[in-house]
Amino acid sequence: IADQLVPRPTALLNKPREAAMLTTQYVEDIQNKAMRVERALPARIPRERLRKLLKNREMIHQDELADLLLKEMEQPMSQDPVPKQVPAWASADVMSLDQDPSASSSKACQAERKSSSSGGGATPPGGGIDIREADIHSYLATQRTNKDHEVSV
Repeated sequence: IADQLVPRPTALLNKPREAAMLTTQYVEDIQNKAMRVERALPARIPRERLRKLLKNREMIHQDELADLLLKEMEQPMSQDPVPKQVPAWASADVMSLDQDPSASSSKACQAERKSSSSGGGATPPGGGIDIREADIHSYLATQRTNKDHEVSV
């Protein structure tokens, strides 16, 4: 058994989405990490919580989604929903008379935090599988993306 023990890296040397030109072993490592996350993620972050976090978006960049998932696993129920993506052609000089929509969503999220109870278990939910940043990036690299590396929500 001791000859099979290897340390798991917390970060990858190359971005998983650039793995097409790398070795077969690296691609297999990425697929193994992605399968681990696919099994453990539903137990760590409920589907309804993900829907609430991503309700304002149709597409989200892989790196932004990875940060969102990591923060949600570290501090459950502590994030506000992802704001709507501003189109690239929208100018910052335009004045608007509309109220700030984020104020109402932050109040709703605070109420949700108060109503939820946090378990203080030592082992992480999801069968005790530890999910690291490299695992999340590998999982997102296996999802369908557009040419801007955005995942459909």
